[in-house]
Amino acid sequence: MAILIQLGVMIVELLYLVEAPFLDSMTVTNILALAAVVTALVAIAAWIAALVLSIIVARRGRGRLRAGAIVLLVGLVAGFFLSVEITGDTSLLPDSLVTATRVLGLVLDLVELGLRVAGVILLLLGLRQLTSGTPAR
Repeated sequence: MAILIQLGVMIVELLYLVEAPFLDSMTVTNILALAAVVTALVAIAAWIAALVLSIIVARRGRGRLRAGAIVLLVGLVAGFFLSVEITGDTSLLPDSLVTATRVLGLVLDLVELGLRVAGVILLLLGLRQLTSGTPAR
């Protein structure tokens, strides 16, 4: 999703640099706001769809399908419970604490991403096993 936003920003900046006569600063702001809202809605819809499908597969699937759905479900929900962020004026805090907090936040984001990737891989392996007709382990 971030790539879509960056692409949209680049296109709008290109139009702004060309000084297209139909664009003024309010139009550029409106285009960026619309792109941000559409991207956020698509990301939320994809998250909800993945959550619902992983719940359904976790309940009805077998073998690798069920394991993949559970791992994906944990990866989807982990972001709500496992996040660390430090904001505000950090000049009063020790630099090591700020750095450690940022590194911990990055590590937790990578763990969440790893769980999602592992879940998708297990789901794909389970689907391949299901379509080939071999029994589930």
